[in-house]
Amino acid sequence: MPLSRRDPLIFQNSRAFLELLLVPVATNNHRRHSRRKKETLELWGSLYGASLPENAVLPIREEDHPARGNESQPFKRRFNGWKFTAALLLCFLLSAVGILLALSWMPQDLSDVQGYGTQGAVTDLPSVFQNAVQNGEEAVFTEAEINRYLQDTLKFGQRGVFNVIARPCGVAVRIHDGYAELILDRLLGARLHQTISVYLTFRSIREDDGTKINLEYRGGSDILGSMPRGGTIGLISVPERYILILHPSVEGIRKTYEGFFSQIADSGYLPRFIKDENGGDNRLILQPPSS
Repeated sequence: MPLSRRDPLIFQNSRAFLELLLVPVATNNHRRHSRRKKETLELWGSLYGASLPENAVLPIREEDHPARGNESQPFKRRFNGWKFTAALLLCFLLSAVGILLALSWMPQDLSDVQGYGTQGAVTDLPSVFQNAVQNGEEAVFTEAEINRYLQDTLKFGQRGVFNVIARPCGVAVRIHDGYAELILDRLLGARLHQTISVYLTFRSIREDDGTKINLEYRGGSDILGSMPRGGTIGLISVPERYILILHPSVEGIRKTYEGFFSQIADSGYLPRFIKDENGGDNRLILQPPSS
């Protein structure tokens, strides 16, 4: 006869029977899980040398986790005055070098050089000087006459490492008080102009066999009060010892006009350079030795 849930006695007896069967199984499972938990805790406790309670919390030591300890205390970089000063000096030196390089490639303004790049009558300087020597008079040449004579008679050429990309544009003479400035103007590439100049000062030296004219590559006031000013590279003034790199160029010009220069040296005439501060003609005066 099949059972029915409507029979209260049979349903209650069946439920009680199931509870009797399930309670020992649940108790055994609880004991089994409790035993495993205790064994795990005892194993961890054995690592620390003691058994831990069932609900114990294991401590975390900083020496076991150094990285985690560093997170709680972030590293602080200390300010170093010496390193900061060295960094400032390095930045200053690099900036100074960059400015000097930029100025060395900036050409001079040659618009104030009288007679350079202009057309006009060309004066035969050797003939005028020869007549002055024969008459025992001083010879006077203006800055414009000198530059036009150089422009008409000097043949230009570029040698050295820049002969592929450089093209000479001209040679100019600027007269200052007491010295002259010989300027070499050249074109690098298509549009980049560069100017290099050397200062020329003539001094007379008396010797036993007569008066000798000595040429010095210097002029103007000294750099920093102690280094003779030898010329310029771009817009930078250069000491005398470093401007000697232009000595081959000066020697090339001297050889081109070797006859004229020999005539001046043999006559004993002393060159004097006079700059007109009022905007007039700057002049080169060749004075006879008796004056």
